[in-house]
Amino acid sequence: GLFFFLKSKKIQVESKKKFNFPKRFFVASIISGFSVNAFLTFDVLLTKHFLTPRLAGEYAFLSLVGKMIYFFGSMFSTFIIPFVGRDMGANKDPNKSFYKILTAATLLTTVMFIAVGFFGRYFLPLIFGVKAYPVLPYIKLYSLAIAMYVITSSIVNYHLARHHYVFPATALLLSMAMSIGIVLFHNTVADIVMVVLIVSMVSLDVMLLLHIL
Repeated sequence: GLFFFLKSKKIQVESKKKFNFPKRFFVASIISGFSVNAFLTFDVLLTKHFLTPRLAGEYAFLSLVGKMIYFFGSMFSTFIIPFVGRDMGANKDPNKSFYKILTAATLLTTVMFIAVGFFGRYFLPLIFGVKAYPVLPYIKLYSLAIAMYVITSSIVNYHLARHHYVFPATALLLSMAMSIGIVLFHNTVADIVMVVLIVSMVSLDVMLLLHIL
């Protein structure tokens, strides 16, 4: 009877270890998702507060165009966590899957950046009408900023899957830095676009450096 009791206790302890809820991964996933939403939405909310209604509307339209690049470019990034998780579960090197997905995401993002950033001045007015004209001077720099952020998000997702939680935490801090930059520099649409571009460049550099280290 004692043998079966001890064996039952051992099974219970092993079950708890096996099915333990990944709290840290769950929190890190929330932080990662919040950092992306903050980067893509807080600038629009702040422009509504600081800019005139006309300029805020122009920036909101510019942000909408930028989201086209983000959502198309990040289509492949959704496969990072399941593929990396599969490789880790099979004791395989997850870098191979990650670099394949990152390459595909980079190529698609580059195509979207060229299409919107360089040729958007031709087809955006045809699609959206006259309201596209005021944002055309900013379209190239803003498209570049969003394109870099797609690559940044891919790196964050990869390390989130590998339980390297410093990456989503750093991404959140950089998104907050963008908001602070807009609070400090918000006189024109060009000022805000420059803040977003600088933060995107810094974010990509920081994530690449952390990834190498």
